[in-house]
Amino acid sequence: MPPKTERPWSSLETILLVAVTILAAVVRVWFWKYQTIISVDGSVFVQIAKSLTGGPETEALYPYGYPLLISLAHLFQQDWMVAAKVVDFLAGVALVPLLWILGRMYIQSIWLRLLAPLAAAVLPLTVVFSLLTLSEMPYLVFLTAMFIAISSRRPVLAGVLGGIAYATRPEGLITILVLGLLLLLQKQLWRRYLLAAAAVVVVCFVFQGIDRNAWQLAVASPAAEQTWWETKTSELLSSGASATPGIETTVPEVDGSSVSFVGNLKNLLIQGGWLAPVLGLVGLFSGAGILIAGVAQLVLLPFFGQGDHPRLILPFLPFLWVAAAIFLDRLKSPLRWGLLALTLGGFAFTIQTEQTSYRLDENALFVPLVEVGEWLRPQVTPQTVIYDLKPYAAYYAGAQYRTLPEGSYEDALDQVVKEGGDFVVLHQPVAAVFRKDLLPLVTDKPVTWHEPRLAPVHINNKYLDSRALVFRVLRPGGPSPLTSESTIKREIGIIEHSPNHFFHGELAMRSGNYIPAAGEFAYVNESDPDNSVAWNYRAQCLVNARQALEQASSYARRAIQLDPENEAYYQTLIEILTLQQNDRAADLWRQRLEDVKTRKASSSSDTDSSAGD
Repeated sequence: MPPKTERPWSSLETILLVAVTILAAVVRVWFWKYQTIISVDGSVFVQIAKSLTGGPETEALYPYGYPLLISLAHLFQQDWMVAAKVVDFLAGVALVPLLWILGRMYIQSIWLRLLAPLAAAVLPLTVVFSLLTLSEMPYLVFLTAMFIAISSRRPVLAGVLGGIAYATRPEGLITILVLGLLLLLQKQLWRRYLLAAAAVVVVCFVFQGIDRNAWQLAVASPAAEQTWWETKTSELLSSGASATPGIETTVPEVDGSSVSFVGNLKNLLIQGGWLAPVLGLVGLFSGAGILIAGVAQLVLLPFFGQGDHPRLILPFLPFLWVAAAIFLDRLKSPLRWGLLALTLGGFAFTIQTEQTSYRLDENALFVPLVEVGEWLRPQVTPQTVIYDLKPYAAYYAGAQYRTLPEGSYEDALDQVVKEGGDFVVLHQPVAAVFRKDLLPLVTDKPVTWHEPRLAPVHINNKYLDSRALVFRVLRPGGPSPLTSESTIKREIGIIEHSPNHFFHGELAMRSGNYIPAAGEFAYVNESDPDNSVAWNYRAQCLVNARQALEQASSYARRAIQLDPENEAYYQTLIEILTLQQNDRAADLWRQRLEDVKTRKASSSSDTDSSAGD
């Protein structure tokens, strides 16, 4: 830790700082338009922000720091997504002068003080995350301010800022503890720092516990849940297809391994300017030791199940850039300036090779869901519950989002009905990756139309292989029918009809569409004439429809012929004969049914007797 000194500001330093800060703002304004859709985590943060300001409660357990900032921004900007982006934008710009202030406490050369702020101003990762609705940039601002405070011998302020960083992202607790350990080893300032940090952490812990009944130090951190989700998202977007022209949607591949230290180092090099992170790692042990706390997570977090998505190394980069400048400041010319030139060349190489990242919008593929949400908005209230695999439709509709339950097709839909869902939204490419069991609802017309628990109300088929459907949940007390349901059948006609006829028939039977169901089972018997279940179902469909009872009788007899021990087939035939008022034949088949039951009982008794012997 450097001595507490007050270096006077020169006019050159002021000019450089103002210039690089303006540059940071201009770059972010330029690329603002490419982040068109709220992020998955951002929609959750906004829901929490709404609940904190009197809106409906949400089940999400994310830290409250970022949502509180969004709530403050919402006082001046009524669009919640824009409010969240403004928070990130301001934090991204504010990080630049904060890095300058931190650097000048350690660095003699004015030009080397420019290194970290310049990197933060223009490199792709810091620019993009200044425009997303995510918590990384506010978190970095609080961490950087914490290091400035502790370097200025203000331990209480540093502890408070560290606690606020924890309230923004819970992994900040690691940085707080590592910094406390470093101060303890140096026997400086550690008591007041840790007490102040602990006070803020305890307040956050108690508030979250009382408000959400979540008595745990680390509630769900967005980054901590990224490995599986972003692995799947990279599969989903691997084709690079975009619903919005001009916006990149291909995301980096994600290593799903639990220990990804090597992957994080690779991303540090690529996103950090290649040489700068290397010099930064050296600089941590040559004059910038206190910044080790800012990089400790690089080693520790992979062991908590983190992957190696570039997002996860963002919190380390600013401190490595500062440490790199500190290392260069301790070298003599011409080595110092030679390495500085190579470092700037590394920045330029990163900008060149990662230039598409400036326009990266991982969420642009989900424009159909945004449009579905906007269509739903007049139909719903803030209390309406929408089940989906992504939160976009619910967010843009202004309703409550719930994730479609895990499990089989039947289990998932039964759970939606049981939990009181109002609408189900399915997006074809998302379902294909995340929940293949439910994919027939958007790709197979008979399933779409005949599922007895859902009624299709809207289809968005504007984008190739990116169909989105809205279903009304059919349950007691559920939403009333919509006017769109009277015309939806024609629109659903564009959906393909798969050869899964048996499943189609079952769904049609359960929804009361008996004649279409009989047709589906007829297809089954064409390809499999020995399928006794299909013959019996065909007979049952005609019975329930009260049509073609003679044909139904022949179908039931065919089922009995194929499986003469199946009691249900006899019952179907007896019902048909009763409807035909053919009592004599019905009595005959009742007797045959009794013979089957007697024979089964006798066989079962003989089996039990043999087992006893």
